[in-house]
Amino acid sequence: MILVMAATVMGVARPIGLTIYNTPRQTITGFGAACCDGAMCPFGTDTNPAKLLYGNQSAIGLNIMRMEISPNFIGDVRVPEWGNWDSPYDWNGSLPSAKIVKQRGGIVFGTPWSPPGEYKTNGTAQGGNSDDQGNQRGKLREDCYEKFFPWLNTFLGWMHDHGVDVDAVSIQNEPDWWVSYSGCLYEPSEQVTLVKNYAWMLDRVKFPGVKLISAEPLGYREDYFTALLNDETCREQVDIFAGHIYGHMPLQYIKPVANKALPYGKEIWMTEHSVTDNIDHLPTWEENLIFAEELNECMLAGCTGYIYWYMRAHWAFVGTGETKYGTENKKNVLLPRAYVMSHFAKHVTGSTRLATSKDDAGGRQDEGKAAGYEYSAYIKGDSVIVMAINTTERDTELKVKLPFSIKSGICLQSLGNEAANLCQEEVIAIDEPTKEIIVNMPYQSLNTYIFMIDHSVQPIEKETTIDFTDLTEDIDLENTNVDNVYYNLDIDKGDGYDAAEDCLVISSTTDMANIADADPGSTDIKNNFTGMILEVNGSGVMKINCQTLGNSALNVMIGDGKAETIVQNEQGIVTIAYNVEEPTYVYLYATASTFAPARAAAIENAVKIYSLEVIPGTTGISNVNDNINVSCWYTLDGRRLSTKPTRKGLYIHNGKAVVVK
Repeated sequence: MILVMAATVMGVARPIGLTIYNTPRQTITGFGAACCDGAMCPFGTDTNPAKLLYGNQSAIGLNIMRMEISPNFIGDVRVPEWGNWDSPYDWNGSLPSAKIVKQRGGIVFGTPWSPPGEYKTNGTAQGGNSDDQGNQRGKLREDCYEKFFPWLNTFLGWMHDHGVDVDAVSIQNEPDWWVSYSGCLYEPSEQVTLVKNYAWMLDRVKFPGVKLISAEPLGYREDYFTALLNDETCREQVDIFAGHIYGHMPLQYIKPVANKALPYGKEIWMTEHSVTDNIDHLPTWEENLIFAEELNECMLAGCTGYIYWYMRAHWAFVGTGETKYGTENKKNVLLPRAYVMSHFAKHVTGSTRLATSKDDAGGRQDEGKAAGYEYSAYIKGDSVIVMAINTTERDTELKVKLPFSIKSGICLQSLGNEAANLCQEEVIAIDEPTKEIIVNMPYQSLNTYIFMIDHSVQPIEKETTIDFTDLTEDIDLENTNVDNVYYNLDIDKGDGYDAAEDCLVISSTTDMANIADADPGSTDIKNNFTGMILEVNGSGVMKINCQTLGNSALNVMIGDGKAETIVQNEQGIVTIAYNVEEPTYVYLYATASTFAPARAAAIENAVKIYSLEVIPGTTGISNVNDNINVSCWYTLDGRRLSTKPTRKGLYIHNGKAVVVK
């Protein structure tokens, strides 16, 4: 239905070519919003917004909640002057919603707008930017630097005692913005002094796993982050670099910070922005597409987390009930902007962004943006996800080139604010596995294309040399198929492609006892196998140019047969014959060898494979003279023996059939 509706507009633009590379960028932690509405007021006991927005059971799928760490020393503040009024502007005001988010597997973090007034130069939590506040710039007093992180510990302890383990705490909301409401100013150098000398006081033992977030400048100012990153102590203490993008475009301001911080293993969060928040109406569809573009551009810039401003506002995700903004603004009902967010929150959370290029971009990667169109791509488990936005008035087609074969797909399309036009699902017809597909991208649309990866390998029917020329060190070889060879290598354990030697390195060992003959991409293989898998049929030989180091041995298992164990101290070619009656998997993996000679402890344990040549149509007997190790003994099915056999039978030795009696 979506495709038919999209065809009714005037004209169709020429296809856009998009190439996706198996080159990982950042991993996406998630998406969220702040627990407040109105005059930045926490929800208190009203947990409807959190229930509508958070968790897999919700329609939207948010998983990060931001709350204010109000400038108190106790969690539940009451005002005696106002009849013991229970103020919602305290830690307790966000507690009920935080409990919902945590129960649904989400992340909760706190941000101070100001530390307690007693700690500040102006003696109040207010920022000082008004005549009645004396126009005094409120800052953290230097003699109170040592009190700041213990105060955060007090907040963490109160939340823990009341049922919520907070995941992260920030240093300050908008340290570069002088305000009259609650606020506190820091220069970049002052933040460095605070973190360098006192961040160790954040009690990560008592609150295991808690992360420290940098101060969150109004405009993602690079100087705030560079100062922290250039100091080794600060770099070790800060886990997440965060900021806002008011008046600052993500690709211009976030990307330089991400390029510096991501290589250190840091996260990059955008922790507050409200798109078109000054409007006197519910957002139009064009305005909601502007929001979609912002989400996409933050991902392209390197963000690992995106946190919107209010959860509940007429320009946000949940309606307020104020009819002056439109009759659709119903209290505690999801607004169209929430469904725009769901395209990312439901599908991109937990994924890893992949490098992309537009075909007319001259091979430049990660452009992701052109006049009227935006896109980004991700890998998540067995799926490749493509986000595509068309803000033009014309339908177009998107021609996608993928690094993997795909076997099926679905498209989620949002075409307007009407319920019938939001997140409509359409099956993408794919007759047979392919690495190239053309999909429809209607005018004024947000599209999420989800393709299932085909991990299967096809039998090698003709002479083929696998020499890894298409691999680079940037390519993710975990649970992936490249040129009809399946790889499952863990780079964190030393496995992967070595560009210096142009070879595949397998350091992790595999026990095939319970996974023999398992399919590539299956759960058993993904979780328990490290190595490469190909498929053969009939008879032939495999010539493996390899070397084994340390106590490692290369193992070659054909189907569920006995593995051939190879110890090759020097780089050289080993020939393995195969003879099967039907297509059969060949598993290449490493084990700890009992045959390897004693070597220096400093030598790494690894298998290196430089190339693998498959020559179908031959047999172990007729081609044994081609083997490098012709003096070795072989069984009739081509398995090499470590010594002369003692069991009676017919064997191959020196290119001849020999009977052992």
